Amino acid sequence: MGADNPVVAIDADVDTLDLARLGFVNAEGGLTPGQPAFDPASLLKRYLDGYINRVHSSRRLARECRRNLEVMWLLEGLTPGYRTIAEFRKVKGRALRAACKDFVVLCKEFDLLGGEVVGIDGSFINASASDASVATKRGLEKALEQLEQDIDADCRRLDTQDTQEQQAPRGTRQRARPAPQDRAAQGPSGAHAGGDRAAAGERRDPALHHRPGCPLPEQRQTAHGRL
Repeated sequence: MGADNPVVAIDADVDTLDLARLGFVNAEGGLTPGQPAFDPASLLKRYLDGYINRVHSSRRLARECRRNLEVMWLLEGLTPGYRTIAEFRKVKGRALRAACKDFVVLCKEFDLLGGEVVGIDGSFINASASDASVATKRGLEKALEQLEQDIDADCRRLDTQDTQEQQAPRGTRQRARPAPQDRAAQGPSGAHAGGDRAAAGERRDPALHHRPGCPLPEQRQTAHGRL
């Protein structure tokens, strides 16, 4: 591996760290015999190499251990699974932050930093310096007071509405429905069918409803004579 390769620098940096002091230790004692644990130094090297190369997925980090020659050299042929890498990053989060802090101190010792500003990543974040966008403590307190007043007003409005509905006459809340026998006697328009139909029959002209071949009512005859 070339001396100018980043993995060589990662390997040298991790080997100089006091991993036990930073918190990179494996659980010891009271464990049943089984598969030996991975060295925390190897997992830290894998994490730092993935960060430099912008590979953050645990599955991709585990996949590179089997096909990337640089990673294979860095881990000396170890192939941790994605669950192991994910659990290491989850459990050793505090130790990882301490390792990053120690790395900054190391860069300071080699005069690689000016000591004025320490930044991670290079993302640009939009900022607003307007006075209207600045929230003060007093402004937040007033906003909370206004919110409480609005909630109280809404609750009072709902209480008033419930009280009015309870005090309203029964006929205004629910329209009276006719009895079943009354509904049966009413026609489609709601009027009684008996008298209206009789009145309509009196005004009806029989000739208007006469069909050819059918005698009019006054022309019908029975066995006893003409109706």
